Amino acid sequence: MLSPRRVLSVAALVATALTQSAVHAASLDLNGWYSCSSVSFEESLPTTEVPESITTNSQMNEYLNGGSSVPEAECAIFQAPLCYDDVCESSGNRTIDVFVKRIVGSRGGENLPNVFFMQGGPGAASPAMESAMISLYYQLSGNVNVYTMDHRGTGRSTKLDCIAAQALTSASPSGSSVSIDEVGDCAADLEKLYDGDLAAFSITSAASDLNYFISSYLTDSQTFVYGVSYGTAVVERLIHLNTTEIAGYILDGVATSSGSNKKNFEYFSTWDVDYDEVAAYFLSKCEKYPEDCGKYFEGSSVSTALKTLLKNLENSSFKCTTTVDKHLSALYGIPSGLASPAELLRSIMGQLFADATLRNLIPVLTYRFSRCNDDDIAVTSHFFKTMGGSLTQISEEDAFTSDLEYKLIVYSELWETPTPTYEELMAKFLNTSISSGTYSEVGNYCAFTKAKDPGCADYAQYAEYEASSIVYKRDKYWNVAAQPSDSASVLLLSSKMDPQTPHKYAELLYEALDTKNKKLVTFEHATHGTIWTTPISNSANAPICGMYVLASYVSVGGDISKMDASCVEDMPELSFKVPDELLSDWLNTTSAYDGAFDGDLSSLETGASGSGSSGTNYKTVFIVFLVLFILVAIAAVFVFIKWRRAKRQAINHDFEVATPVE
Repeated sequence: MLSPRRVLSVAALVATALTQSAVHAASLDLNGWYSCSSVSFEESLPTTEVPESITTNSQMNEYLNGGSSVPEAECAIFQAPLCYDDVCESSGNRTIDVFVKRIVGSRGGENLPNVFFMQGGPGAASPAMESAMISLYYQLSGNVNVYTMDHRGTGRSTKLDCIAAQALTSASPSGSSVSIDEVGDCAADLEKLYDGDLAAFSITSAASDLNYFISSYLTDSQTFVYGVSYGTAVVERLIHLNTTEIAGYILDGVATSSGSNKKNFEYFSTWDVDYDEVAAYFLSKCEKYPEDCGKYFEGSSVSTALKTLLKNLENSSFKCTTTVDKHLSALYGIPSGLASPAELLRSIMGQLFADATLRNLIPVLTYRFSRCNDDDIAVTSHFFKTMGGSLTQISEEDAFTSDLEYKLIVYSELWETPTPTYEELMAKFLNTSISSGTYSEVGNYCAFTKAKDPGCADYAQYAEYEASSIVYKRDKYWNVAAQPSDSASVLLLSSKMDPQTPHKYAELLYEALDTKNKKLVTFEHATHGTIWTTPISNSANAPICGMYVLASYVSVGGDISKMDASCVEDMPELSFKVPDELLSDWLNTTSAYDGAFDGDLSSLETGASGSGSSGTNYKTVFIVFLVLFILVAIAAVFVFIKWRRAKRQAINHDFEVATPVE
């Protein structure tokens, strides 16, 4: 087992000293580079066998299995302008902190390509990028310098927060999310801090940080910038800035269709419809795999069965309505009847669909909930308990996330205007089978933006505060086709079964990009983030095709005519089989559709704080991919804030009753 804390060897310390002297000093106001761990949190350290989601490089294997091959990193903070020219205005020459981390390649990193990794979100910091940094570093045998950055407004960079209003603490009305009741005070706090111009925390400002750092510090060799999920929106915006040192842009899981027809724009407010479209495509493949799926839905389809199930769950006389309602209430600690079981099950299915292994439970659960015999009730009850243990895990990375930054960017640039009404978004959600529910965002959108849209009429009281709204104007780059320089190429990575950033938007962006020096690499059934989710076989230690493509692209200097993407053709076919470990740990049975409940099977202590079983791997994967969700602030099911607010209102009522009259 890998020790959680590592001591650098003398050789590593010497190498670090040489590295610090070899990399040139720039005029950038930078505090660093200081020796630091290549991963930020102990929970991110591998603790067992090498997972199949990493490369087969021997040094990587040694590192993951507790050997001495530790890729030491360096950390720093540089001062960036609060406001860049033509982006926003502030009094004086104010600056903010921007955190950067790097792993320097061999020979002190000189004359090696640089690769910058930008996290998704919006509102997420960079720790989730560290595994990719290490993977690419070893994939290219150390012949690369890898970097990442905490997006301004998050993590160790200057974090967007309304501390004076205490709106984002765990005991505030919506915990680390800004509730609609807190918006007014939070807006007043932010206005005092930033002169009412929050474009300082826009997509363009984040892209400008990359441009500023690269053009100031990385002038001696080629640089490539990779973005995943929302990070692709940052990278697309960066293309507009024409940083001369950048040789290539990589967009993985495309979260923007900038430059395409506005009616096709990738809004967060269309999330439910988009998500369900991809889920329907996945379910349509069921009949092609009769042994593991199709034969259980003969004469119909799993999609039809799921729609029928959701309709039946609206009826209290349906046998499984009570079971589902009871377990969903227990799962989130809410009173029974607060939300419809059918609505909640849509969201549960949506969470499962984000992962390539867990999504195979969707047909199984549909079948068992529909039949609802005694074994089905026992099996599905165990599923809910296991899932509850997953959702209650808390990540250290949560402290680096800014719900305020998320909402600022989404409501400013990624939401339809005028806003759809609550009723319109609710109707769209209820017309889906698998999704998460974005209609709960309408009230916050109206409070943050102070919009006078018809859809905001019911929320006018929350927008009556005097301070400036928590929003910024869309700038000159919004929905404009990017034109890379002649010396730079663009690589898009996408999958047809990625529900978080549907493939159709990658196709739209590809067509809109004003260059011929571009390539779209398409996977058939991977999920979100192809440099993590595309193992070329189902065996342990299987190479990751997406990472191989990225490494090839960098190694040939961004020449798309020479890069090797042949592994895409070697990807295993889609499977609906539920692995044995998942069967035992999540369902406690030996047969997915017809197996009896076996209380002795599970090696997972459901609801416990941890387990050494292999089933924990699925829990970990599940949580990791929730972190990668483009809807980072919605992370769990759509009514979570609603539940929490209801609970807190009940608590507040109890306090009021118990308070003696003065």
